[in-house]
Order: sequence, then C-alpha cells, then structure tokens
Amino acid sequence: MKKIYKIFMVLALVIFICPLTTKAYTQDGLFRADYDVTVNDEMQGSGFIAGNTVAINNKINGILFGAGYTVNVTGESDYAFVAGNILNIKGASFKDGFIAGQIIKVENVNAIRDMYIAGQKINLTGNVGRNLYVAGEDVVIDGVIAGNVYVDSSNITINSNAVINGKLVYNEDSKVVISKDANLNSKETYKNKSASIEVDPKVSFGSTIISKLIDTATSLLNILAVGLLMVLLIPALFKKLKEIEANRLLPSFAWGLLILIAVPIVSLIAIITYVGISTGIIATVLYGVLVYISTIISAYTVTSLILKDKVKNPYLVLLIGLSCLYIIKLIPFLGGLTTFAFICLGLGLLTNLIKRK
Repeated sequence: MKKIYKIFMVLALVIFICPLTTKAYTQDGLFRADYDVTVNDEMQGSGFIAGNTVAINNKINGILFGAGYTVNVTGESDYAFVAGNILNIKGASFKDGFIAGQIIKVENVNAIRDMYIAGQKINLTGNVGRNLYVAGEDVVIDGVIAGNVYVDSSNITINSNAVINGKLVYNEDSKVVISKDANLNSKETYKNKSASIEVDPKVSFGSTIISKLIDTATSLLNILAVGLLMVLLIPALFKKLKEIEANRLLPSFAWGLLILIAVPIVSLIAIITYVGISTGIIATVLYGVLVYISTIISAYTVTSLILKDKVKNPYLVLLIGLSCLYIIKLIPFLGGLTTFAFICLGLGLLTNLIKRK
C-alpha cells in the first residue's frame, strides 16, 4: 500500500507543478491553453491549442488541433483539425482540413488535398486541391475545387467565382442557387434514404436481447482484464480491501458520492482559470480512471464480505464479484442503481484507504 500512496503523492506533485511549467514546456509546440490564446511563434511539432478565444497565426510543423468558442486561424500546418462555435479560417494553408462548428467562414484557404466541413452556416472561398465534403444548414461556395464537391444541406449557393472541375453532388431536397457565372463541370443529386422498414417484433426483441448480452459480455471481459491485472500488480491493495469491515461501507459510499459530484465541478472551475487549467485537465483524466476502476474495488470488497474465507483466491473473488454485478446490470432500473452505488462505494473506499495512510 505504501507504493500506491507514493504514486498518488507523485501525481499530486505533478498536478501542483504543471500550472507553473506549462508555458516553458510548450514553447516548441504541444499544448497551449488559456481563456484567450494568441499563438504567433513557430511550433516545431504538433500544436494542441484551446481556449475561449483562440488566434492561431503561426506556422505549425505538424498537426494543428485547435478548439474554442471563437477560433481564428491564419497560419500554416500539415493537417488542420479545428472545432468551435465561430470559426474564421483566413489565408490558412494545409494538406487536409477537418473543420466543425456553428458559423464557419473559410476565406482564401489553400488546401492541398481534401477539406471536410460540418456546421450550420458555412461560407467557403479559396482553393481545394482535391475534393470538398460539406454538411450544413446554409452552404455558400465561392472557391476553386479541383475535384468533386459533396454537399448535404438545406440551402446551397454557388457564387460567381466558384470553379468546380469535378462533379457537384448534393441532396435533391435542398434549395440550390447557382450563379450563371459559376464554372461547373457537372451536377448530380442523390436521395436521402429515409424509408421505413417493417420489422417483426419477435425478431427485433430477440436481436435486442442478443445484442445486449454480447455488449455485457464484452464489457465484463474488458473490466475483468483490468481487474485481474490490478490484482497481479497491486496485491497489497486487494489485501487491504479484504480487511474492510461491513460498518465502513456506508461512510465510504457517502464519501464516494461527494467525490463523484464535487470533482467534475472543481475540475471545470480549475480549467476556466489560468493557473488551474493543467490541474483541471489532469484531475479530469484521473477522475475518469478512478470511476472506471471503482466498480472493480467495490465488487471485490462486497464479494469478500459475503464470501468471507470461503474463497481465498483473490482472482476468483474478483471474477465472482464482477460477474454478479454485470448480471445485475442486465436488470432494468436495478442494474443502473446498483452500478451507481458501486461507483460511489469504490470511490469512497479508495479515498478512505488513502486517508488512513
């Protein structure tokens, strides 16, 4: 258990020092985040850039991952993955672009190969070296596309400067306005497949049951593999869990419930503050890991209390516990309630073990 305690101490130290070292660590690329972020210096490597308002004006010698409420991109990268509410991609250059948002303006862009754009209102000018794929409510195209253009939209406007050397392919129920000055090689429409299919209720019910059983078995095998590995690598932890008395379960559940609710809130608050962003991100990752392994901890503990010394092999105890839990999970309502209780209990048990040390 001392090893586990030391591991948590190291993680706590990392969480503490990360906010102080983030800028120095990321001068050559990697991760940059703040409420407002402006990046002007060249990055020697892929860049992960996030914030409320993000401006990316630099050259990134790698892949660009940009995200925020408002994202403005004018730089150069090998590949561009950009997501947000309002996106302005102006004069940017990349091999392939993957853009997703609500209001998207792509102006004078130079995509060497393909572009994929999804949003509500989309306006595109510039050059696309191969194919363009667009999905949105309102789409305006006024650029030069060397290949085909595939559009799924309610309203499509092809302006006078548009040149499409391949085919313009769009859904037949869209409203299309094409300027007489636009240069199109050919047009093609397709029909959205929405026909209803009659299904035999008995067959449907049987398929649902089989699918549910397969999903449950797959999930059980996955978590069982993780649990057995934990027993192998951290036997002291499971020895301590076996010593836990029944009267400690309720307080542990209460602690776990508090952690389950409080940690996401605290992490969110930390992320939106400058000095706490690294802490919030790391805490969120650790929170996800702990929630996942919490059912392993609680299943082993509860099964040990029920079986007492009838089964001494920890691997067998864990197998019995998780198998019973996943069988219960198949029962509507009761399964969900039990899973929730086991997550809270597992988080609380881990917390109490750390506190005791």
